[in-house]
Amino acid sequence: MSSKLPAIQFYVGDWLRDPIAGCSLAAQGLWLRMMIVAHDSDEYGRLVAGGNPLTERQIAARCGCSLRHYRKFFAELLSVKVPSVDKNGVIFCRRLVRDANRREAEKIRKRELRRGKGGEYENLSRACPAVVPPTDPELVPSLSHRASSSSSSSTSTSPSTSNNNNTSQPAFDVMIPSLKEVEAKAEIIGCKPEWATEFFDYYDTQGWRKANGQPLTNWQTALKRWSDKNREPTAKGNDKGDPASTPGQTLYLLNGREQGLKSELEELEAFCYLEAGGNRSWEKPEQRKRFFELKRELKSIAKEKQNL
Repeated sequence: MSSKLPAIQFYVGDWLRDPIAGCSLAAQGLWLRMMIVAHDSDEYGRLVAGGNPLTERQIAARCGCSLRHYRKFFAELLSVKVPSVDKNGVIFCRRLVRDANRREAEKIRKRELRRGKGGEYENLSRACPAVVPPTDPELVPSLSHRASSSSSSSTSTSPSTSNNNNTSQPAFDVMIPSLKEVEAKAEIIGCKPEWATEFFDYYDTQGWRKANGQPLTNWQTALKRWSDKNREPTAKGNDKGDPASTPGQTLYLLNGREQGLKSELEELEAFCYLEAGGNRSWEKPEQRKRFFELKRELKSIAKEKQNL
């Protein structure tokens, strides 16, 4: 559905502390424009139109830049993992998707609070009796004691206790951690901070549900599995031991590279003509050499896409 929100919550401190701050000014401007497009998208936070992911040309046109500049600056953004790409090749902003899920969860929570157990709205007049029964004064704590106890309970409320009181959790009963809680647990089990952030962003955008749709009832165990899984494929990453890119990001980069090679191939065919025997001829020898190099690269990309 399209967004009806008039503005984006832009947190300056988060932007300055994010890897986006280390990118070039042009790359930062591209991502800001992509966030605006995602804000007005059919699916909030995701670059889609009519249920299909936006193509490179569509995104470049909506952001007001050339296709060549878009590919250059988007590759810079991907190198620091600013955008995310799902398995269908849809680019999305983790922050926008997370905010949308929180708004939906809050909407469900408020609706459930207004409803009774049978699905009907409660008769609020029953909550306050017409006659208040007498109370033994000795059993009523003093005003100072009540004030201190209420203030201490309000200041010591943590996200975990508020979840137990059903004040900020979605329709299913599950403990939803904060990013600080995830980072603290990651430090204990030896999980890298960037893995903990990816774990939080992934499950927060999924509404804290597993791949089969069931609620994630034990996020600590899931974080441990996430950390162990990231340690295993280090051979597929770089020499520094960084985890390999996701299949969605790899497929997106391959598609972009394939489109660029096909565009160059079309330009080369303009300098080619057929001889009487059906053989191809070019105006310059290097054009012929480049033509067959492009053919081989396209064939290699097709094999890589099949192996994903």
